Amino acid sequence: MSKSWTKGAFSNLSAKSVIFAVLIGVLCMFMQFFQELGAAKERSETSIAMLVSSLEKPAARAVLILDAELAQDIAAGLTDHDFVKSAKIFEDHSVVLGEASRDDLPPHSGLEKLIATFAGTEGEINRPLHLPESMSDATGEIRLTIDGPRAVAGAMSNICATLLATFFAITGLLLVAFALMPAGRDE
Repeated sequence: MSKSWTKGAFSNLSAKSVIFAVLIGVLCMFMQFFQELGAAKERSETSIAMLVSSLEKPAARAVLILDAELAQDIAAGLTDHDFVKSAKIFEDHSVVLGEASRDDLPPHSGLEKLIATFAGTEGEINRPLHLPESMSDATGEIRLTIDGPRAVAGAMSNICATLLATFFAITGLLLVAFALMPAGRDE
């Protein structure tokens, strides 16, 4: 009458214990989802800010010399990124010097719709273009429309892996803890 180790260890588990462990695992997974989504959104915003920052000087130069071709090239280059819906460069009198937009974006996937539910759909970035003070007192502006779900979607595979690991780790730990608890006995 020898029992295997797993049958002996897990014989104390009741259906209520398993359901409780799974529910706590799901709850922890949802909390982890919001934390990871927030971190991915911050990383995305930082990357976008660095992208815009790297193009400020060329865009300011285009505004300074009123080079519509350079402004158009910068705007078109920005829309090559799948998360940039439109880009506009304004001269100092709020006249568009260069602009590009993407009308060919496919509809959001189910995952991107889920992200949009919690992270928002789109945002706009307005960054003033400061011209050298010795040249002009006026400033131009670069304006981007960002597709938020697409900007964060690249990180979702890592987020999903983290969520599954969290779920299985929490659920597994709780099941082992419940299995090792002494069974209540009626005397």
